Parts: sequence; structure tokens; C-alpha cells
Amino acid sequence: MEKYDSEREKYYFEEEKSDVGRRSERGSRGGHGRLGERLPSAGAPADCGPSRALLLLLLLTLLALPAAGTLMVGVEVPTQVDGFLDESVNLSCQLKTPPGVSIQMSQITWMKQGEERSLAVFHPTRGPYYQDPGRMKFLAVGQGTKLPDASLELSALQIDDEANYTCHYATYPTGSSKGTTWLRVLARPQSSAVALKAVQPPTALSAPAPVAHCEAADGHPPARLSWAAHLPGVANTTQGPGSRPGTVSVVSVFSAVPSRQAHGQVVTCVVQHQTWAEPLRLPVHLSVLYPPEVSIVGYDHNWYVGRRDVTLRCAIQSSPAHTHFNWTTTLGTLPSSAQVQGTQLQIAVVDEAINTTFICNATNAMGTGQGEVTIVLRERPPASSSPGAIVGVVLGVLGIIVVVIVLLIFLCRHFHGRNQLNISTNGNVVYSTVRKEDVPLKDTPASNGGCIASPDSHHVD
Repeated sequence: MEKYDSEREKYYFEEEKSDVGRRSERGSRGGHGRLGERLPSAGAPADCGPSRALLLLLLLTLLALPAAGTLMVGVEVPTQVDGFLDESVNLSCQLKTPPGVSIQMSQITWMKQGEERSLAVFHPTRGPYYQDPGRMKFLAVGQGTKLPDASLELSALQIDDEANYTCHYATYPTGSSKGTTWLRVLARPQSSAVALKAVQPPTALSAPAPVAHCEAADGHPPARLSWAAHLPGVANTTQGPGSRPGTVSVVSVFSAVPSRQAHGQVVTCVVQHQTWAEPLRLPVHLSVLYPPEVSIVGYDHNWYVGRRDVTLRCAIQSSPAHTHFNWTTTLGTLPSSAQVQGTQLQIAVVDEAINTTFICNATNAMGTGQGEVTIVLRERPPASSSPGAIVGVVLGVLGIIVVVIVLLIFLCRHFHGRNQLNISTNGNVVYSTVRKEDVPLKDTPASNGGCIASPDSHHVD
């Protein structure tokens, strides 16, 4: 015996059965009543007259006509419909009939795969019935509608709504037609990526440790996670139930050898899901904890007694940041000429006390580090070879050369001003009076340096 969830649903099914029964009964009675005569017995002689041939031709014509409702009428539904968790979706269903065909709609029924109970039913006179009235409704039907659009809206989608849905049309005289749609319910994952604090081991030979964590929570279908990194490492990906029924959470952990070199590097978690056109990229800055690594900079191996304004700086690298540091020497105390200013050691004038080893100690939560430098003083300043000194020397030499050339020119002109030959207008050669002190030791071209007579020498007429 069939069971029904309500009197209205019972009425829909009984009404549909009664309609089918009445149509079958009318067809049976009409088949015999329209002939209005008894069929001939098997022993009666065959009638080969024109009426028999006419009846045979009519029967062949009727058999050649297409059966109503099988070729002319159909249900149009999409193959697949996508909906999102907590949102609404439209399951489209329409009855397609050819023009001029008169069809009477008896009932519309939506069924979900795996369930015997009707999801939604519409009857032209009794109206709609819903399994869950708060989440579903017909979009275009109403009482008195003869051939409605049977599209059904589902709201507040859940993952378990994902299934095949079948739309049934019961019509007269074409019978029943149906179409099936696959509803896929999608859930966008909530994605995040963070760095995991890792501790640098005391030895260089150590195994990889988790340094980054990436999660795509409450997705459907599950998201796919991968890592993009220049740092050598391995990824371990797992998945489990999400916080929402039917959803899946995916977790991926990236592991690498924790070291000072790995600290601050960037690795990227790449999340892919069917709800996104492009992958989601989540960068992560790695955080590796290690004790301070200390070095002292500023000594150029050219310190000597009397040099002024030199500086030593304590360079500290640590994670987390150092909380304490101090300067000292192998003798215990700093020279009086050295003054501490932050991480720097300022020395106004270098003296003999600076000829020692300076030490800088730094401490953080992971431990203590130390750096040192030994100062060796020179006895005298090294020869200056700065560009300024070289330019000064060159300019000095050039100045001396210019002065010598000018002096030679002046002496040459002064020495030969009174010893030039003067030619008279008649061509005779005369000599000017020369004092004894002006006569050179040797009156030869070599003795006067090969000087040429000056154009301003005196002429005697």
C-alpha cells in the first residue's frame, strides 16, 4: 500500500491515476463503439470488395502518423546548474510543444535523486506543494495555469543539496515527459598562510623543520595547495572535514632547514579552486630564531698615534632582536680615549692605549654572540698618495718651470741689448761704443746662447 506525506500529495497522485484510468476507459469504449457493428467470425467468407481495400488503406495511413507526445512534445532542462553555499539557484524546466497542438497540463513534479518523496508538486487546481516551503518555490506557476514554466528556485543551499533533479510533466493527451538536471553546489574556501617560528639548530647538519603553514578551509570541492619558493624545502599536504557539513579543509606545511640565511626569505602558497578564475597567491616571510651573530667593522689597518676621529661599529644580526650589548677589551676596560655611542665606539685621537683587542658582546632570547678586532698601530703615517697631494706637486713643478723660462728670456734680452750689429744707410758697418764690463769672455755664437738680435737694437746713421 502506498504511503503519502500529506493529504494534498495523496490527492495529486490519486487524481493523476483517475485521469489516466478515465482516459483508458474512454479509449476502450471508443474502439468498439465507433465501428457500430460486430466483427466477422473466423468462419465467414472474406469480403474482397472495394470497402475492404478502403479500410486497409485507412489503417496504413493511421499507422504512418507519428504518435502524439513522443516526437512533438519534450521537456527542456539544462544539463548542469552551479550554485553556491548559502545562496539561491534556479532549476529551469520548460515544456516545449509545437504550434497548434492542444495539450492540457495535469501535474508538475520535481524529484531529487535518491528520495522517494516528491520535492515539489504543482497541480492546476490545487496549487503548489513543497517538501520544505521555506527553501523552495515555483517561479512562474499559479492556480489556473494550463501550461506553466516549471522552474524551481532553491534557496539557502547546502552541500547535501548536490544531486540530480528530475522535472516531470504529466499532460493530456501526450502522457508524461521529464528532464534531469545535475545541481553542483560550490563552497569558496577561506584561505590563509602564516610563518611558523623555527629555531636554528646548534649544528649545521640538521633536518628540515616546519617554517610555513597554509590552509584553505571549508571548500567544496577541496582546494589544491602548492608552494613557490627559491629556498629548498618539502611540502606535506593533508585534508579533513571542514566546519560546515559537507565541506573540506586542506592544510599544507612547508618545511626547510632553519638558518640565518632562511630568515626573512619569502615563500608563496598557491591556492587553486573551481570558484576562482586565477589562483590565489599568499606570500609568507619566514621567521627563523637564532642567537646574535656579531662582527666589528671600521678598522682599516691604517691607525697610528695621533690619527683623529676613527670609529668602530658593532654589527649585530639576530632573531629576535638583541636586548643587550656591551663593549670591552681583553684587558677588561676601555681606554679613556674611547667613548661608547650606541653600537659605535668613537675615538677622538689615537694613542698607545688603542693598541689592543676590542670585544663586542650581544644577547637575545636565543643566546649570546661575540665579535672582536685587534688594533695594530703604525709607527708613522704612511706616505700620502691622495689625489689632492698629487695635484699640488704637479702644480708646483709647473710653476717652477714657468719661472725658469721667464727668467731665461729676460736675461737673454738684457745681455744682447748692447751687442747687436747696426747697419747704416750706405751699407757700411760701424760699431757702437761698448764698455769693458759689458764684453763677454768669449764673443762667439755659442757664448751668447745663440740669441738673435732684437728688433729694437740701435742704428747709427
